[in-house]
Amino acid sequence: MKGLPNSVDWLRLTWNHRQIKSVGPYKEHALYWQKYLDWALCFFPRTYIQLARGHDKTERASWWALLWGLTMDHGQGFACGVDRDNARLFRDAAKWQVSAHPELFKDYKIYNYDIVNKRNGTIVRVLASDEESNYGLTPDLLLVNDFHAWRNKDFWNALWTAMGKRRHSRMWIESNALAMGTPQIQWIRPIRSFAKKKFSEKPIFIPGNPDSHGWRPDEGAPEWFHYAPQAFLASWQNHMLSEWKETMLPAAYRRLIENQDTSEGDQYLTPEQVEAVEIDYKHPVRKRSRVVIGVDIGYTQDSSVVSVVSLDNSDPKGKKAQLILHHMDVWTGSRENPVAIKEVVAKANMYRRKYKGRILCDPYELRWILQENPYWEEFTFTSNNLKMITTQIYQTITKKRLKIPKECAPALQAKREGRPTMWDLKRELTEAVLKEMSYGLRIDHRSGGFTDRIMSLGIAIVTLLEDDMPAFRPLEKPQKARGEAPTMGKIIKDIIGKRSKRILI
Repeated sequence: MKGLPNSVDWLRLTWNHRQIKSVGPYKEHALYWQKYLDWALCFFPRTYIQLARGHDKTERASWWALLWGLTMDHGQGFACGVDRDNARLFRDAAKWQVSAHPELFKDYKIYNYDIVNKRNGTIVRVLASDEESNYGLTPDLLLVNDFHAWRNKDFWNALWTAMGKRRHSRMWIESNALAMGTPQIQWIRPIRSFAKKKFSEKPIFIPGNPDSHGWRPDEGAPEWFHYAPQAFLASWQNHMLSEWKETMLPAAYRRLIENQDTSEGDQYLTPEQVEAVEIDYKHPVRKRSRVVIGVDIGYTQDSSVVSVVSLDNSDPKGKKAQLILHHMDVWTGSRENPVAIKEVVAKANMYRRKYKGRILCDPYELRWILQENPYWEEFTFTSNNLKMITTQIYQTITKKRLKIPKECAPALQAKREGRPTMWDLKRELTEAVLKEMSYGLRIDHRSGGFTDRIMSLGIAIVTLLEDDMPAFRPLEKPQKARGEAPTMGKIIKDIIGKRSKRILI
């Protein structure tokens, strides 16, 4: 096998050296799972390691790649990432390892995209999966970073078919859990399944004691190593778990923190979470509250919705700024009887005059709305805005920062020729699902469902929180800023001193 292992006990060197230095993936720790992964990278030619975020995957791979380069003559290694910036993370980690361990890596020189061992001519080159063609590669070592996020299947095919060009070449794949249902997962998932199958086909001896690492896979052992614990193992970050769980969407938390695959269709909110923010009385709009009117336009199949939301920070205890949904009006339509858009516009304008609020709307193809109403503002459903709507509605409800009326905006609705059923805001929120897109998680509806009320509410919430984020945080007593600019009076006083009482300007 080319590169690692040889006469040097690389495992003992790794465990002792990095633990003493308190640098690298171990920091001040030397947990079993960390030693287990080192054992696999040292002896297995193919590894597929799936871990949660924050488990120092890049630092571990850069360490072993540098050790591998010490045992090769004129070897060719390639570190591949999702894009050029992602790939540079490996370069930066290797640069830090070289500076932290000069006694080991003094022969290495770090360039922009090349890591070169000047003594033996071995090179590790940084690549990105967005590059057009890499069919001429002949790798001795291939590192694949953040494989779950790769979208260029042709790039993977070029790398995978190049693995047979050099005998005994190595490949280390690192990934997070997968979001099932997204297009790129359809070709990534079989590769993970293949690695898992190959690892479990033949029984192998796994050292029970991390220090007893004398056994090495022989010709009868599996070529692949697979590791995907459904848990958060980085104990040095346990203090962040509660904050992450409180602020992240459930599907994102399970996938990125608990290392569990998620599937398209995970429930957005539970009935208990929505019921906790419902009120059974009409809440008045306070004078000092800021009001935004969110309008979601639907014409035939979808509905048109107008929502009036205020940001009220007049809590007598001065702790929380509350978002309150005061009104939500719904207009349903069909192909035979479409929504009367002028009624929707008139209703929104009435709320604007009454509450002195801003109106935001995504007109889609009805651009005449903005032309006839110049004080209306455009809100487009971009990928970033959809992510913000998904996150902000979830956080305001789970943190009980939003108040909504009970049985809000009821109306009979149906998709196409389906039988109409009663829908309201609570039903939309509890039947909505999370959908994994290329830009992240977004809220969506199941087949035959609706999210028109959610989008209208989201437009208002996102606008209010973007315009006045400090008002949404706990109110604090104003503090005098340090080093504030001196006033003109102070400047004059410093100039004339205490000897003169008057000055002529």
